[in-house]
Amino acid sequence: MNFVSEMKSGDWGKAKSTDNFIKPATIIRGTDFCNVANGQKSDAPIRYLKTATIQKKHLIANDVLIEISGGSPTQSTGRSLLITDKLLNRYNTPVLGTNFTRLFRCETEENAVLFHSYINFLYNKNVFFNYENGTTGIKNLDYKSILKINVNDVQKHSLFPKYFSMYHFYESMKQHLGDESTVLTCLKEQLLRKFF
Repeated sequence: MNFVSEMKSGDWGKAKSTDNFIKPATIIRGTDFCNVANGQKSDAPIRYLKTATIQKKHLIANDVLIEISGGSPTQSTGRSLLITDKLLNRYNTPVLGTNFTRLFRCETEENAVLFHSYINFLYNKNVFFNYENGTTGIKNLDYKSILKINVNDVQKHSLFPKYFSMYHFYESMKQHLGDESTVLTCLKEQLLRKFF
């Protein structure tokens, strides 16, 4: 998979501002992926990190965040999240992945979409169970071997522009509907407090 230009580890930081850990950041965990992908903020915590850590590891559009540690006997590691500007704009702080995730930076949106699509395909086919290791009870994804899997480059296929357009529309719609859902939930809570 030649879609990734850079890889970086995540971070967990500190619960409270202390010493050099003074900059707040939103930390996305694997458990947050589903809600965040569907346009919601989820319960991703605010943690405090060193300024240099945030500058080095913050997420930007076209990053793909992959959960590389965790899982369970019935759920493999390897859940992934495509990072977009719309997703990042939902937060008031820089956004990072937790130390159980790894950031895979793609130079173009097309590369990010394809990489995320391939990772999702392999995850949903339960392939990642074959690429896990670890002796401490926590499973770790052998992501370096995953990157060596030979996959077809579909970017030159005549249908790729249509796929890319549909994918982009679908992801944008999920984020838009998530925003609407958040607004409606707030409105419902206000009305319930006012009348009940």
